[in-house]
Amino acid sequence: MLIALSGAQCTGKTTLLNALRNDKAFQDRFMFIDEIVRTLQRKGFKINEAGTDETQLAVMHEHETNTQLEGDVLVDRCMLDCMAYTIWMWRHHKITRDTYHACYKGFMDCIMQYDVIFYLAPEFDIIPDGTRSTDDNFRNEVVEIFEELIKNFSLTVVRLTGTVEERLRAMKKILNVKD
Repeated sequence: MLIALSGAQCTGKTTLLNALRNDKAFQDRFMFIDEIVRTLQRKGFKINEAGTDETQLAVMHEHETNTQLEGDVLVDRCMLDCMAYTIWMWRHHKITRDTYHACYKGFMDCIMQYDVIFYLAPEFDIIPDGTRSTDDNFRNEVVEIFEELIKNFSLTVVRLTGTVEERLRAMKKILNVKD
């Protein structure tokens, strides 16, 4: 089973993944895959508004790789995230047409591989973490793109809201994970 946490930056995905990782009911069942961007940044890739063709292609490749993992896997971000940020970069002339098309193809090839995509929309102010952009306009534009993708491709996503504990309870219920 391939489960994804998806949404714009600073919506609580990584916090939720860490809570899941520490929950006995999940740690015995799932392999956890951390988000890709922090690792790429440490390798010298430009991220957020400064992202490049090289960054987007590397992100896409990692998401493609994650869809091939076996067993019960829980990933922080997925191909939906890659496509949302790719569209933002395309609209702001940060990437080439070839990169846009490669990421679109990757999106189309992989998006249906996810068994469940849990979508987290912004519910609170951005808290600087030293990695993710703190620009509200950037995040708001990306959120609009997520919503467009979900609607235009008729994607079934489960919207999670509330505290970490409320989100965790909702995931347990939906995935039928018992304490």
